[in-house]
Parts: sequence; structure tokens; C-alpha cells
Amino acid sequence: MTKATKLLLSVLLMMTVALFGCGKDDEIDEYDPSQDELLNPEVMFEPAPADLSKIDMNKTLVVQITGSPKTLNPLFQSSLYEMMAGLLIYDGFFNLDNQLQHYINPDVIDMAGLPEEYQKNIYRVVPGSVNFPGYTESEDHKTITIKLREDLKWHPATLLREACKKNPELKDIQWTEQDDNMPVTAHDVVYSWQRILSDKVPAQTIKPTVSEVVECVALDDYTVKFVLKEPIATRLDNVSLSDCIIPKHIFEKGEENWPNLQTGPYYSLLGRYPIGFGPYKFKDWVEQQEFSFERWDNYKGKQVYIKEFKFKIVPDPAMALLQFKTGNIDIIRVMTPKQFVKETRDKKFKTYGYKYTMPEWGYSYFGWNMDGMNNPFFNDKTVRRAMAYAMNRELLNKKKLYNLPGLCSGIYHPTAWMASQDVTPVPYDIEKAKALLDEAGWIVNPKDGWRYKDIEYAIVEKTIVKKDDKGIETESKSKVKHYLLDNQDYVCVKYVVVEKTDTKVNDQEDKAETKSTKKHLLLNDEKYVCNENEEIVETGTEVVLDTGTENRKFEFSLTVPNGTGAASATAVLFQSDLLKIGVDMKLRMLEWSSFMQRCLNHEVQAWQAGWGAGTDPDGSRNLWMTDQYEEGRNYGGYSNPRIDELLEMGKKEFDREKRAKIYAEAHKIIFEDQPYVFLYNTPSLSAVSNKLRGITENYFGVLRGDPGMRGFWFPKEDSE
Repeated sequence: MTKATKLLLSVLLMMTVALFGCGKDDEIDEYDPSQDELLNPEVMFEPAPADLSKIDMNKTLVVQITGSPKTLNPLFQSSLYEMMAGLLIYDGFFNLDNQLQHYINPDVIDMAGLPEEYQKNIYRVVPGSVNFPGYTESEDHKTITIKLREDLKWHPATLLREACKKNPELKDIQWTEQDDNMPVTAHDVVYSWQRILSDKVPAQTIKPTVSEVVECVALDDYTVKFVLKEPIATRLDNVSLSDCIIPKHIFEKGEENWPNLQTGPYYSLLGRYPIGFGPYKFKDWVEQQEFSFERWDNYKGKQVYIKEFKFKIVPDPAMALLQFKTGNIDIIRVMTPKQFVKETRDKKFKTYGYKYTMPEWGYSYFGWNMDGMNNPFFNDKTVRRAMAYAMNRELLNKKKLYNLPGLCSGIYHPTAWMASQDVTPVPYDIEKAKALLDEAGWIVNPKDGWRYKDIEYAIVEKTIVKKDDKGIETESKSKVKHYLLDNQDYVCVKYVVVEKTDTKVNDQEDKAETKSTKKHLLLNDEKYVCNENEEIVETGTEVVLDTGTENRKFEFSLTVPNGTGAASATAVLFQSDLLKIGVDMKLRMLEWSSFMQRCLNHEVQAWQAGWGAGTDPDGSRNLWMTDQYEEGRNYGGYSNPRIDELLEMGKKEFDREKRAKIYAEAHKIIFEDQPYVFLYNTPSLSAVSNKLRGITENYFGVLRGDPGMRGFWFPKEDSE
């Protein structure tokens, strides 16, 4: 498993939940895994033999997924599909074994000079256990120096170059023959660090992790030094740059015109024709159909065995299973429980497939938007608790999920080292849910049976004046209704956003700039005077035009990513339970990329999704920290000062037992606050070709683990 897998899991990869068709309730079917001869056969986990003549090196592996990536630009990865691509085409400094222990990646770090006693264990050298020229760590854990292998190369830019030449807007982009044979150097690492932290680059997912590094300098062409703000337990994740090391010679070509490295015709193409230095290079992308990667023969690291990985987008689970049974798909990443239990018993499935299941450190949930903007329901903890009591998880698990997952008791899996043992799933209790809503002031109207509450609001006019890189100002105005919750007042404000530039000079006299922004409220008509190295980039006003009181019905929309084209059974069951307590929930289905964008923009009242658990609990900070509402993935606006404090403490604590207590307390508090309805712990339920070998047992699904997809192989038919 490459370090990119850590990004998949720690930057808190959002993953879609398994969606099930509605209609008649499925017949309850007792399932005994011990009697399933197709489940996790030993042969499926067989590692690749040293004798390559026994391996079919020309096979294409077809993996079914349900949605399409938005971009393959590693700086802006935010979905599972984008990160799966990253596992193949990018590389990082560290790997994670299946016990979640970091070890040095010999495919990237120069292992020369390793002490003799470590030579036999070269592929499992733990960072910090020994200093050698390829890796040194200071005693205070604040400075880490890494030497890259000198034979690393970037993938050729052939496809990107050809696409650029077809676009008249990109006629000024200059290309040379060296663009196809450039080494990976420390200068690429420094460039990546600078751009990730640039305020111009909206790398929301990875910025919080990388921001712990305050200095990153190239000591020579292949040696890079990192300096952290302070000693922290997550230092290896921080200096890994979340496996988002990008090619400087490629990214800087369009930077002058599009400094955010994301928009404009050049970076739109770069997001479709990515260039990495991993064992696979990009091959093709057919929108909403498939994208593929082929083995790169110039890769100098560990041998990989699949010639081509093809990710086929088949949103409909029934169609995916049909294609698997006809041999057109080799892996179904996520099966529905009904498919896994009942629809794999026929001769067609047994001809082609095995079944893979493992407990996953992930969970499914309903999330609540608590920002109060046109959404006066979920900022009240009492209401959120009522929602939890109204969800019949037991019935869902029994009738739809065949008791395959476990009921969820919060953000950490019960088997995780940092989980609290003092939390248990909220039981189904309709009467308790009704009582809590009464307590919160949502009263049933006997005329129609729905709940209502009188809520004060303010109509606010917002004016924003922004200044672009060329100093040109643009003004925008908008009117919004803001509900005044918890007896708050809405105050008219003026503010200014100031960008501050700090310049550092490294040992080679190279300048490195970091920028940060800060919002200042202007009180009593004061004026803001810029200090040295500061620039006003935005001014604004918020003026209350009117206030009033509205008798608001408890009516909201739950947004769900498309799966079968019908609402998920989970959401439909919840909808029927809410009817019993006088709450009107609508269902809204969205295509995956639109769903993700609306969550990022806080444009949903409630949503259904799931999270894969991180390899380190600090990875969840951008879900729960107050300051991650704007920059992270705190989609619902959750805020608790004690959680902010605990997550900071956990990051700085090196003792694992003490860290466990810190995160266990956070686990318990978040569960009590119920920012989500925690549904069930998501198990891996996959279909796998009975010809495929090299699957790994791990907490994170069939495509991951150590070595994960890089260890997959097909035996030659005449050598089985």
C-alpha cells in the first residue's frame, strides 16, 4: 500500500454509501458466512511468486465503481475515485503496512547507507528507528531530512502536450523534449509544498496536514529538509505532503495565467491527463464511462503485474453484477448486502467469482447542516438526538443488510485502538424522539399533523468587494434570510480581509513565500491600515434590512448521491419513521460530483454518505474542527471548543496510550453531540474474479492494503 493510501483514508476520504432499491421489503434471509464456500478463499490472498513466468503479465483488470472523478490533479483530490487513481500513478515517501505502521518506501527513498543489521528488513524500515543518509530525524522530531532515489522519473507528458496543442488558448505553452524525461527532484518537493500552502491554491483537503511544515528546502537536487512548527505525533503524515508531489516543470507552465493551479484551460487538461511517477501512467478517460492506467515500463521500483487497470463506471448495482457474471468486470468494489447474500448463489456467479468481506474502519451516516442559514432545524442538539432515536437501525440491519454490518456507535470502529468503549448505538425509540422534539419547541399542529415552531429571522444584504491578482475589483450583492437561533442578534458589520506575505530565505539563498489571510471586523467606523507585506484583498458589509418571526414547518431535504436511480432503502426507512413524529423529509438524488460540490459549499440541509476511517485519528480533524468549516470538510458546521482542544492535544501526544484516551474522549463527546445519525459500520462487500490473486486482508477494502492493487496478479492459465 503506497502512502497515497494514507491520503485516501486520513484526509478523510468521503465515500458513497451502498444504495439499495426501494419497493417491497426483502425477505429476511439468515446468512452464515462459515457455510459460504465462495467467501474469502485462501487462494485469493496468494502473493505473487518470484518466478514471473508463472504470472500473466499482459492482463487488464476491470474494476467497477459507481461514480466518476472530478479531476486527477492530486492537489484537489476529494473523492474516493480520485484517490484510487492516485494509488497507482503517484508515489510517496512512506508506506503503511496492514497494521497501520509506517515504513520507509524503498521505491522513493534512497536506501544506500542503511546499517547492515537492517539490510535483511529493507522493506520494513520504520522511520525514526534508525538514521541513515536516506532518512534522518532530529531528536526533537521537528526536523526530517529525506534523500530521494536518483533514478526516479516523471511520466512522459505526451498526452497532455497533444491535448494542449489542439487548444488555441494554449498556443503559448512551451514544450521541450526534456519534458518527457525529467527526473523527480527535491525541487519538485519544495515546489509542491509551496503551492499546497499558497492561498491562491484551494487545496482544501491536504492543506491542513501540510501546514504543519513551516520550512521545506532543497539541500541539493535530491535531498530535502522539512522543519515542523512543533513536535507532533503525525509528523510523517505532515512531511509526506499527502503524496501530492507534483512535477514542477509541468505545473509551472500555466501558473502565470492561472495561479490557482486548478482553473483555466491548461489546468483543466492537466486534471484529465495527470503526470505522476508511480508504477502506472494515465492512459484514457471517457467521461462517465471509464478511465484507465497502464503499467509504466520505466518505473524503477517494485515490480507490478497487471498491465492495465480499467475503472468502469457502472452506477447500477444490478447491471454491475450482470456484467461480472458475464466476465466483463473483474471486481465489484461495493456490492449491496442483498447481492452479496442472495444473488451470488447461481451457477453464473460461481463460474466467475469469489466474494471478499472484511470489517472496515468506516461508517455510514446522515449528516446535519447546523449553520442556521435557511435551515433552522439542526443547530439544536436536542433535535439531533431526536433524529437519532427516530432511525430504526435494527430493522434496517436485519431486513436490508442481512446483519452484515455492525450498528455504528460513533466516529471510530469498536476495534480501533482510539475508540471509546463507553458509547453504544442509540436505540430506536419513537416516543423518545417525539418527547425531545416537544422539548425543543417543535409542536405538532393537530390540523395537519406536522410540527411547527416560531423562529425569528433577519433579512441580510451582503456586499462583497474582491480584488484579483491584477488589482481589479469586482462587487457582488446578495440577500439572505438568516434565522436567529438561540436568541442571537444579527449585527450589521463591516470587515476587511487582508493577505499577509512572509518571505523566508533557505540555505541556498532561495526565497520561499508563504501567504495567509485574516478577516478583521471594522468596529465604530474604524479604518484598516495595512502593515508591511499586507494587502487588502476583500472588503464587505452585512446590513440587516428587516427582521421578523416565521412559523416554520419542520420540513427539510435529505440529499443522497445517485446509486440505483431510486432512493436508498436507508433513507426511505428514515423518511417513514419521521412521518410518525410529524417531520416531513424530502429525498433529493444528485450525481456524485454535484453531490460532493454541494456538500463542500454547505448547500445541503442534510445528506447521506459515509466516511472511511483514517490511519491516524488526527486525519479526522477536518471533519470536526471549528476552523475547518470554510477550508475543510466540516460540511455541517459542527463546533465544540472541547473537541478543538482535544484534537490539538492528540496531535502533540507521542505516547500511544495517552493519545488513545484523548481520542476516546473526543469520540464520546461527538457521539453525545450527534452531528450525524451514525447508522452502521460499513463492511467490505466485494465480488472478485476467481482468477485474480494478491488480494490483501485489511481494514480499508478490497482495493487497498499493503501492497494493495500493486500486488494484484493473474496466474498464467497453463501454470495454475
